[in-house]
Amino acid sequence: MSQMDLTAVFSPMGENDVNYSVVCRVKRKPTPLRFNVKGEGYALHQAMHLEMADGSTLELAAGAKGAANAVDFGQVRWCCLWVVCRPQR
Repeated sequence: MSQMDLTAVFSPMGENDVNYSVVCRVKRKPTPLRFNVKGEGYALHQAMHLEMADGSTLELAAGAKGAANAVDFGQVRWCCLWVVCRPQR
C-alpha cells in the first residue's frame, strides 16, 4: 500500500457552503477514487455601535475615505502617561 498527499485550495466567491465530488484516477487501479470535499465561504462584517445614555444605539460609519462620526462624550477627564524607551548600547 502506498500513500500520497493531496492538497486542495479553496477560494470561495461568496458566503455559502460548497460540496464537490472529486474523482481521482489511479494507475493500476480498476476503479477511480471518489471523495467529497466540503468547504464554507465566509466574510467578516464589522460594525461599531455606540450605546447612548438613553439606551438607544448609534451605528458608526465605516472607515471609507471622508467618513466621519461626530460623537459628544461630554466632560471627560484625560489621563496621559508618557513612556520614553531608549535602546541600551
